[in-house]
Amino acid sequence: MGKFAGNTDRNMRHDSLKAMWHWFSENGGQLDSIFDELVSLRTDMAEKMGYKNYIDLAYKKWKRVGYDQTNIEKFRKEVIKSVVPLTQLIMEKQRVRLGLEKLYVYDAGLFSLEGTPKPNGEHDCIIARATEMFHDLGTEFVEFFSMMKNGHLFDLQTRRNKGTPECFYLPDYKVPFVLSSFKGTMSDVEVFTHEMGHAFQLYSSRHQPLLDYQSSTWDSAEIHSTSLEFLSYPFLEKFFGDKGAGQYRQMHLEKTLLFLPFGVAIDHFQHLVYANPKASPADRHAMWKEMENLYLPGWDWDDLTYPGKGGRWQLTQHIYTVPFFYIDYTLSSCVALQFWLRSEEDFNKTIKEYIALCKRGGEASFQGLVKSAGLRSPFEDGCLAEVVKRAYALLD
Repeated sequence: MGKFAGNTDRNMRHDSLKAMWHWFSENGGQLDSIFDELVSLRTDMAEKMGYKNYIDLAYKKWKRVGYDQTNIEKFRKEVIKSVVPLTQLIMEKQRVRLGLEKLYVYDAGLFSLEGTPKPNGEHDCIIARATEMFHDLGTEFVEFFSMMKNGHLFDLQTRRNKGTPECFYLPDYKVPFVLSSFKGTMSDVEVFTHEMGHAFQLYSSRHQPLLDYQSSTWDSAEIHSTSLEFLSYPFLEKFFGDKGAGQYRQMHLEKTLLFLPFGVAIDHFQHLVYANPKASPADRHAMWKEMENLYLPGWDWDDLTYPGKGGRWQLTQHIYTVPFFYIDYTLSSCVALQFWLRSEEDFNKTIKEYIALCKRGGEASFQGLVKSAGLRSPFEDGCLAEVVKRAYALLD
């Protein structure tokens, strides 16, 4: 259904989202029941292992070292203070671009009335342009991409029942493998560069002496992928042409900034859920509505009643399958945005710092890896101040 989100026909955007949420309204009770069972099972697991609740067990499961819930709460407050006001400006500028009296959630996927940029070509063209991009990025990227291409280590054609985008590591061969699906949208380039960021990290740290060191830590994994999305900025004309590249850069930056409050809302919601495991489905929907009001105050669902009453969280699969992982996306985005700022000042130096970080793999904790790259931890005061300042300047 996502392909309708950027349709220039507002009725199409509305009706497609309405159809999707109609499915949720019909199946929401079953989803609530499944989730209730998951919460109960996870809580029982944690209590049997001596934990107060599942939250503490989840932090151990994700191998978080050097920070705890207090640090995460501090990061949330930083997002509320620095990023939420910026997202309101982003949404207002989008409303003006679209010529609307009011911006609803179903308008969020359309950047302008011209639609969203699309790559100038399909699979073979994108691979050819990517070959040029990695050549321009330098020797280590040339060797990496040649190995991936010559070894047939990516599968990017769309086909029925294909899995979601992902990067795998094949330790016996010390090579990564990338799975994605080109669909003729701007996400073809975005998702491709993202997954290739994971692949480049795995390729760079393949000679680490311990298997666990060859892969990054869970909480740092998205730094390499999201950062490569930003480091591809100077080469986007190859994929989209001049006008499309400019639109892509603005859309991608706005999308990353808009994601931060949403990502911490998902995490905060899960903390509330597992701190109150006996809560009813109605209580949980009210908890999510509270999160929307706190982190996403610009959201207006219009006549879409099911998400409007607090059902939006059910669309996020991570809540069911990998609880408490979602915050890692936001922490990594905070670091990746700093790489973006640095790349604007000295691109070649930033590339070297990025490569050095990739080579370290998982040999240090999240904060240790961030510090080694000379970047600010998301748990520091003002960690997003410079990024937000630059974003305001670009938007103006």
